[in-house]
Amino acid sequence: MKGFFTILLTVLAAVATVIGERGECHCNTTSACTVFPSTPCSQVGSPDRCLEGWFGQYCQKQNVALRRSAVQSSTYTDITYVVRNFTADLGVDGIATTFVNSKPLTCAHTAMGDQRPSWTVSLNTSSSDRIQHIRLYLRDEKYLYIIRNNGMEVLVGSQMCYNWSSTEHPPPIANVTCRQPLTGNNVTIRIPASSSFLTLCEVQVFVCSDGWFGTNCDKQCRCLKKTEVCDKITGQCLGGCAPGYSGMDCQITCPEGRYGANCASQCGHCLDTDACDRFTGKCPSGCLSGWFTDLCSQACQDGFYGINCSSQCGNCLNGDVCAKTTGTCPRGCAPGWTSDTCLSSCRDGHHGVNCRSQCGHCLDTDVCDKGTGKCPRGCQPGWWSDLCSQVCSDGRHGHHCQSECGQCKGNLPCNKINGTCDQGCQPGFQEPTCKECVDGMYGDDCMSRCGQCKDALTCDKSSGECAEGCQGNFMEPLCQVCSDGRHGHYCQSECGQCKGNLPCNKINGTCDQGCQPGFQDPTCKECVDGMYGDDCMSRCGQCKDALTCDKSSGECAEGCQGNFMEPLCQECVDGMYGDDCMSRCGQCKDALTCDKSSGECPEGCQGHFMKPLCQECVCPATPGCLNREAPVVATLVTLLVLMVVALLTSIFYNRRLTRQLSASLKKVEDNYISLDEKTKDPVVENTYEHIGHVSPYVNAEEVHQGRI
Repeated sequence: MKGFFTILLTVLAAVATVIGERGECHCNTTSACTVFPSTPCSQVGSPDRCLEGWFGQYCQKQNVALRRSAVQSSTYTDITYVVRNFTADLGVDGIATTFVNSKPLTCAHTAMGDQRPSWTVSLNTSSSDRIQHIRLYLRDEKYLYIIRNNGMEVLVGSQMCYNWSSTEHPPPIANVTCRQPLTGNNVTIRIPASSSFLTLCEVQVFVCSDGWFGTNCDKQCRCLKKTEVCDKITGQCLGGCAPGYSGMDCQITCPEGRYGANCASQCGHCLDTDACDRFTGKCPSGCLSGWFTDLCSQACQDGFYGINCSSQCGNCLNGDVCAKTTGTCPRGCAPGWTSDTCLSSCRDGHHGVNCRSQCGHCLDTDVCDKGTGKCPRGCQPGWWSDLCSQVCSDGRHGHHCQSECGQCKGNLPCNKINGTCDQGCQPGFQEPTCKECVDGMYGDDCMSRCGQCKDALTCDKSSGECAEGCQGNFMEPLCQVCSDGRHGHYCQSECGQCKGNLPCNKINGTCDQGCQPGFQDPTCKECVDGMYGDDCMSRCGQCKDALTCDKSSGECAEGCQGNFMEPLCQECVDGMYGDDCMSRCGQCKDALTCDKSSGECPEGCQGHFMKPLCQECVCPATPGCLNREAPVVATLVTLLVLMVVALLTSIFYNRRLTRQLSASLKKVEDNYISLDEKTKDPVVENTYEHIGHVSPYVNAEEVHQGRI
């Protein structure tokens, strides 16, 4: 059976491999490779559309680890029924499963007790190939087996590709994307912490085949050099992009109007504004008139014009080269020729450049020469000069040629008989004689335009002045600029408050020298922040949160700060005063509010309060005084009386005790001291009278001992 599969794979490889500019095909059927790479392998053939070891929509993502040499730090051997060795090569045997006990064995497994289990596969990749995408098939049977993979690390060479924390583990089928593309010839899977086992049922390391790039290797390289292999991660071509493409990965097709390598070339002049071929630059329908070559980038040679430069120029004035697109002559035709291309001769009766000149009065109505205008046999009676076109000399007309001609177009002479200008006037002059300006123009050359005259009247055609004054706000006498103080369209806008009352710029209204105090640059039409009013001289009040007030009315839109009164927030609310409106008014008469600046009551105080603030009582003898200090004084007096009573009580007690002792002890007169007469008090004396006649003496020894 093994030999059969080997033969089958060999046949499929021989049938399905197609080499060429389109790259190598790894589809598993001939029919799929026939339409490759314009059609992905996934759209043709069986679901297993790729050859073994190849993946992706176009089968261009190769597992470079398949059946490569692999080693592990230890090998688990199961001897339960028969000897089974879970060797390292089983991790790259091409059988993707998560069941460790499949038959035959297909998972690599380290031995018990391995403190830092690891597994490494050696790759056979180009030194320039970078690895970023790896797929792991791990054991998925019980949670116990899954958490063995906590902290797993994936390395490319010696560089860390990806790792999980010590408390995290990969899913049973883990699609690993390295944090950055890495170069290396081996891939290592390890668990750095102490672990009982490392089980890997399949490890797939993916690299795009040459000519393809991207996560799934489904994007073709589009390099300028066919031999160059683009970066298999980014698609970048060091030698630039193929014709028709641009961008870092050369996947962006050229926009219309660009073609070639890196879209660096600009399309030529294609017919009907067609876009050229993005790859070759050729115009699909040919070139615009006046251009030729395959790329329509070269103008016609002198003397030729039109589609494919197939038409020859006509008779241009002074041998000028005609326009290469239309064949027209830039300065008109040579004398005697007319039409846009100067290929038609003048009709009878006309001659000269572009046939604009009419033949003179030739004898017997002869036809003049179409090139020179000369009459072949001379002039009719009454006319003179070679062309028989003038009765009078140039610039004169009328009876006896006494009148000067006006400003005829092209400085041509006027009609010699009536002075009219047959070809019209110079710009600004009035037909038919071209001697005065048309309405709305003035000056010697009629090139100056009238200003904004009142009622749309025309200005004086010589001086330009408006006889009836100006329209709106324009300045006399010419009415061409705004009067001072006005600006803008038709001078409809008023200037702001410019410094020194100077006029503003009459175009945009700005004040070049700045504004009057309080106004905002540059137009000075509104107040600076913090000011308001028509003259911007009023200062905003105390608006809430320090916001600025309305610059017209001064009102605070969000209300006032603290105790200030809306809407202007410039004075205190009733009942408060002071610069910050934090002081409360006193007891003003009739409950009137106090002066909000000083706090004074203009009509006096309520009751017995003291002017001017009415916050303290005057305390007269009149009953009903609400002196705020009276309760305090009364309290102090009461305390003083209680202290005196306590003292007298103590004296009474001690004197009684003394009288009792005197009965048992010898009276020693020297041991007594007399109370100072100054200590006598009416209250004390009354107390004595109430107690009785007690000796007004105290034992000095008792005083010394602190008994009283």
